[in-house]
Amino acid sequence: MQLSFSRSGVKGIDENWDDIRRFNSVLRRLEKRRATRVERVGPLAKSKIAWKAAVLQQALLYRTIELGGGCAKMWNYGNVLCSVLAARALLETIAVTLDFEMKLHEHYKTRNCQALDQLITSHTFATRDAGFLAEAPELAAKNVLTYIDRLERKMPLIRKHYESLSEWCHPIAMAIICIWLAEPRDWIRTFFKAKATGKRPARPRLSGLCDGWSN
Repeated sequence: MQLSFSRSGVKGIDENWDDIRRFNSVLRRLEKRRATRVERVGPLAKSKIAWKAAVLQQALLYRTIELGGGCAKMWNYGNVLCSVLAARALLETIAVTLDFEMKLHEHYKTRNCQALDQLITSHTFATRDAGFLAEAPELAAKNVLTYIDRLERKMPLIRKHYESLSEWCHPIAMAIICIWLAEPRDWIRTFFKAKATGKRPARPRLSGLCDGWSN
């Protein structure tokens, strides 16, 4: 799978190509760090907690690469909706990973092995499945907004950006009507576009749609 945005795919939108190249470069670097197996050998043979952390690290790495690569591939193909869906999931994964990394360092500094083990286990097996939670309630997954809001403290406007992505992901006006209409102001002569443009319509257009729908 192509793990990068093509220049032709982003031509015509208001984006800095240098920023996109950095994104592509990061994805390629992460790709090289993927492992096909995590064995308890060498340093990992001396600590089961270290081995567990290495397994989770690879799982998060695989997810990050698949989402980043999928976001780029769908954008290059012209499927903006699926690209944005992947982008939001990627942002969620980054928020969870950074929060996990911060707590991992905190517990390591205090040499709290029990807290380390619990942290790794809770992230590895986090679930909302009622059957599993009946047996292990400590594995209840946190709402992803918890992690987004924590990231907001370090990166202001992340929550706003996340909510903007969510407008595209939820089956509401932005992702049902606005992205597909060739000209949202005219319901009588409007034709649907084959592909979304990736540009967010202005709010007055949405109000105009409501007026056109009612009249």
